[in-house]
Parts: sequence; C-alpha cells; structure tokens
Amino acid sequence: MWGSDYPHDEGTAPYSREGLRLAYAGLPREEVAAMVGGNAARVYGFDPALLDPIAAVHGPAVEEIAEPLEKVPEGATSPAFAPGGSVRVW
Repeated sequence: MWGSDYPHDEGTAPYSREGLRLAYAGLPREEVAAMVGGNAARVYGFDPALLDPIAAVHGPAVEEIAEPLEKVPEGATSPAFAPGGSVRVW
C-alpha cells in the first residue's frame, strides 16, 4: 500500500506520480502492482474486477510507474526528491 502523506512535508503531492516513479521504477511489475493496489484490495476484501476499470481511468498504470524519473519536478519539496536522497520501499 502506498500513500502520499498529503499535506505533510514529506508528502509528494502534487507530484505523486513522479514520487511513485522514483520509488518503484525498475522493480518487477508484479511487486509494483501489489504495492500500488493489489495488497490493499486483498487486505480490505475489495473486488479487483470492479475496481480495475476505475483504476484504468484515474490511477497511474504500472507501466507509467515503471518508467524511471529523469528529472525532479520544479517545486517538488518532499525529501523523497532531495538530491542524493533515496527512497526505500519496505
């Protein structure tokens, strides 16, 4: 499960898609899919078949998240985007 922690300083909003790319690029597709929705669906008993069409419209695709982040957005203040910093996925 993933959260942007908005409005905390460490939150990545409004650059959450970029934060996801920074955190998850290069990881196996199955792990990314689990972390950005699959685990929550399993834990809370959501029906993925009902949610998939909504996620396809509103959520980032796993393919988008898998694309490495080339440049930190101007104005991104989260420590996740700090130069030389690292993001850990637990």
